[in-house]
Amino acid sequence: MPEEEKTYTLLHPVVVANKGYHEVTLRRLKAKHLKSMAIGGETSFGDFINIIAGSSGLLPAVVEEFDIEDITNLAELLMDFLPLGFASGSKTQ
Repeated sequence: MPEEEKTYTLLHPVVVANKGYHEVTLRRLKAKHLKSMAIGGETSFGDFINIIAGSSGLLPAVVEEFDIEDITNLAELLMDFLPLGFASGSKTQ
């Protein structure tokens, strides 16, 4: 059975609105998290922020404060939740 969630410890914890964020739990993606992404097209940095926010339940304004190193690592973790070929834009049968 595939993993339902993954917890990531931020390398660069942040404080937003007097609340500290030290780790992020990503949950399996749903269609609503990906509906604004262009399949087979370019994925923007904003797309990753919105997907991380949706998967973690955090507000996009919180995710926007994360260090680029943490965003990159979180984006890589999200790829584990995508079907084979989805991230590259190739079709799967």
